[in-house]
Amino acid sequence: MAREVARLFNRSYALMLHLMVQHFGTGPDTSLRRSKLMNASIDVMTGMMRPLGELLVTLDSGRRGRTAGPTFELEAVPAPVPRPDVARRALALRCAHLADAVRACAPVPEQVADIAAFYAEVFGRENAHG
Repeated sequence: MAREVARLFNRSYALMLHLMVQHFGTGPDTSLRRSKLMNASIDVMTGMMRPLGELLVTLDSGRRGRTAGPTFELEAVPAPVPRPDVARRALALRCAHLADAVRACAPVPEQVADIAAFYAEVFGRENAHG
């Protein structure tokens, strides 16, 4: 169970970084407060990574007397996507897949999947409306 929660944590971490990189890669001089990408990254930190990390440190690590913890591993270094429509489509898919994966992991709080699903809808809707 700890491995699965750790994978979800790392996927959330990668999503959060991708949101930030996309903001700075496509609008480095734009307002951080008004940036949907930066606000989404904060929501991922507080609403996904935090609950996953809190759950992870309560799970058995496989070593007697020790609990698991976040590893902050990335499969790839996030890079900005130059075309906003392609970036939004990729973010929508990433969020949707993450929401499905979170829902399949019973001990994870429902709010974690809800946030991923919300942003899948937001970025999907933005892509549909250009």
